[in-house]
Amino acid sequence: MTINRDLADLAQSLAGGITTLSELVTAATSGIVESNANFIDTCLVGSSVDGKAWAGKFENGSVWSSLMLATVETSGSDAEVNIWDLTTGTLASATPLATVTLTGATPTSIAASMGYVIVGTSDQGFHIVDPHGGSWAERTDGWPRSLTASTTPALTNNNVQFVCAGLAQQPPRDPRTAGPMPCFGVGYGAGADIHSIIKHDGNVYDRSNTVTSGAPCFISNGFFYNVVENSTDRLFRSASPIDAITAADWSYNDAFQTGAASANGADTALDIARGWIVGAAAAGLIVGLEPTTGADLSGSADRQPNAQITGTYNTGMIPSQAKLVALANSKTVDRSDNANTLTENGTVTEAAVETGAELMGYSGFSAGVNYLSMDPGTSMDFGTGDFSGMVWFKCSADDGGIFFQYRETGAAANSGSFQIQFGGSGTVFFRNRDGTGSAEASSAGSWDDGAWHLAVGVRDGVDTHLYIDGVLAATNTVGSAKNVTQAAARFWIGQNADGGEDADATTLALCRVAGSALSADQVRKIYEAEKGMFAANAKCLLQGASDAVLDARIDPLTGKYIVTQSDTQDIFDGLAIETERTIAAGGTTFEHGLLWGDAVAEINDANLFASTPATDQRQVNEMLRSLANQLPAGVDLSKAKAWAVCDSSATILASLNVESVAATATGRYDIDFSTPFKSTKFVGIPTVGVPSQDNGSFGTAFVGAYNNVTSGVRYGARVYTYDATQTLANRYFAVAFFGELENE
Repeated sequence: MTINRDLADLAQSLAGGITTLSELVTAATSGIVESNANFIDTCLVGSSVDGKAWAGKFENGSVWSSLMLATVETSGSDAEVNIWDLTTGTLASATPLATVTLTGATPTSIAASMGYVIVGTSDQGFHIVDPHGGSWAERTDGWPRSLTASTTPALTNNNVQFVCAGLAQQPPRDPRTAGPMPCFGVGYGAGADIHSIIKHDGNVYDRSNTVTSGAPCFISNGFFYNVVENSTDRLFRSASPIDAITAADWSYNDAFQTGAASANGADTALDIARGWIVGAAAAGLIVGLEPTTGADLSGSADRQPNAQITGTYNTGMIPSQAKLVALANSKTVDRSDNANTLTENGTVTEAAVETGAELMGYSGFSAGVNYLSMDPGTSMDFGTGDFSGMVWFKCSADDGGIFFQYRETGAAANSGSFQIQFGGSGTVFFRNRDGTGSAEASSAGSWDDGAWHLAVGVRDGVDTHLYIDGVLAATNTVGSAKNVTQAAARFWIGQNADGGEDADATTLALCRVAGSALSADQVRKIYEAEKGMFAANAKCLLQGASDAVLDARIDPLTGKYIVTQSDTQDIFDGLAIETERTIAAGGTTFEHGLLWGDAVAEINDANLFASTPATDQRQVNEMLRSLANQLPAGVDLSKAKAWAVCDSSATILASLNVESVAATATGRYDIDFSTPFKSTKFVGIPTVGVPSQDNGSFGTAFVGAYNNVTSGVRYGARVYTYDATQTLANRYFAVAFFGELENE
C-alpha cells in the first residue's frame, strides 16, 4: 500500500476534462454570483487549497484542479450549502456546482479540508458535506460525519459558533481519497466547554472554559489554536500536537506576548497560513508570526512577535516579553503590558514618516531640551539574560546621536546599560555594558543616507548582534554576558542619560524593548512586514469608522490578508495596506472576504461577489504536476522488514519478524526481532490512530534502536507511546521497520 499516491495520479489525469483551447485559457471575470442577503460564511475548497488532491471520485479530471468556493446561507428555516466553481470563466449569476440543504439548521460558520466541508450551526452541532460518494451530499454515517449532542460520539452542546478543519502531523490514510484524513474543531456558543477537537479516529475531546458568545479555533501544522474568552481573549496553541491529545482539557500555551494593546484578541475570526496568523476582534486586528512547528511555547521567551492595529495606531511587531512599545503614533504612550508613560521634555516634533503616510515619526531632539524619557523601574534590568531593542531611524547626516539608551545619570562607565546609536561616518552600533567593560556590535557601511532603516540589537547568551534592515550587520562575542542591571536607571530617547549625543538630525519611529532574544528569522520577517509602512501615502491603520474587525483571512498563495470591517475592506501586504476595495454593486456593508492570489470573494449585506484573474489552465496543471513531483512518494508498507500491532499490555495482536514485545516501563516497550537488522541504522515508522474495539487508540511517539545482547538478539527497538499511563488492553499501537536484515 502506497500512501499519498493520489496527487501523482492527479498529475497524470489533469487534462482528462479539457478538450478545447477555450477551456485551457479563461479570461478575467467578475460579477455578483448571487443576489442574496442571507449568506453567513464562506471558505475555499480545492486541490491546491487543501494541500493534496482529494476529489478522486470525480471522472472529470479538470474538476480536480478547480478552485471552488463553499458558502453557507440561511434559506427559510434551513441552511443551504453551495459549491461554486471559480475556474469556469463565468461568475455573474453562476449556477452552483452543487447545492446541499441542511434541514432545520441555523448556520454560523464553514471550513474545509481534503474535500470535507464542515458547517457549524447554533442548533444542530455541525454537518459534514463531501463529494466522495460521487456527488456533493451530507455524510451522516461512516467517518467523518455530522455530529450533535445526541450522536455517538457526541458534542457537548449543539450551539457551535465556529468550526475549523485541518491535518494532524501524522494523519492516517483516508480510504475514500487515498490522502490524509483531516481532523476538525469547534468553538461552542454555550455550555461548560469552549472547544472540542474531533480527531481523525472519531474521538471527541473537550476543553472546558467560560463561554460567552463562542471563540474561534484553527488547525495548523498539526496543532490546535484557540481563543479563550476571558479578560484578554488571548490566543493559545495546544501544548502538544493533536496526535498526542488523548483526553479532555488538554494543556495549551500562549502563542503571543500577552496583554498588550488590544489584548491579542481574535474573538471574531482567526486564520493561519504562510507562517502568519491574523485575528479579528471588536478591539482591532492582530497580526503575528505563527510559532514554528514543535516550538515549546511554555516559556514566555518562546512566544512569537505580533502587531496590534487599530484606527489610531499600528504597534509594529511586538516581541515576546515586551517592556516598551513606543513611538507608535504617540510621543508618550507605551503600548506594552507595562503601560509606562514617557515624558516629553521640551517639544518633540511629530510628523508623518513620509508624505501622506499614516505612521508618525519623531524628531527635533536636542541635548537637554527636547527628548523623551521614562522610569521603567526594574523591568529593563535584564541582568545577564537575553533582551532585544529595535527602532526605525532616518538620518541625512551622522550626528552621533543616541536613538535610545537605558542608564542611570552619571553611572560609572555607563555600567548596567544598553543603547543603539550612530557611531561616526554613518555607522550604527548596539552596545551593552557593565562595570567590567562593554560588548559592542558595530555595523559597516553608512546608514545616514536619508532613507528609513530598521536597527535591531539582540543580546543572545553572551553574543551581541546588530541587524540593519533585517540582515545581520555585526556580532560581538565576549567571555560572559554584561550585567544590564542598574539602580534607579531611566530610559532615554533622542539623547543619552547625561544630556549629550542628541539625535538632532534623526527621525525615529516604532521603538521597542523586550526581555527576549529575537532570532535572525524573526528579525527578517519583522523588517519585511514593517517596511511598507515607511513609504509615501502608506496606510497602515484600520480604515473603518470603528475598530471592530468582522473578518480577517490570509491568502494561501502570497501571505497577504484581507481585513473586513462593516464599512471598509482592505488588503494588507505585511503591516501596510496594498488595496482598498470598493463594495460590490447593491451592497452597503461588508461581512466577509477571501483571497486566492488575485482572486477575491466577498460577502456583503446584499450579495455574494467574486472576481478572478485570467487563468491559463495549462499553468495550473503544470503547477500541480510540479507539486506532485516534489512530494515524497509515501511509505510502501509492503517493503517493511518487520512490523507489529500491540495492545498496551504488550500482547502482540499481529506481527512480522517480531520475536517478542515487553513493557519495560510506563509507556515504554522493547521489541526484539526474530531476524535482527544488520545494524542500528534501520528505520522505525510509528503510526497513530490505530482503530480498536472501543474506538480508542494510543499513538507511538518515538522509535529508537537499542542493543539487546542478553537475549541473544543483537538489535531490537524501543518504542515510547504518547499515552504513558495507558493500561487498557483494547487500545493499540503499531510500528513498522525498514532496513537490511542479517540474512540479506
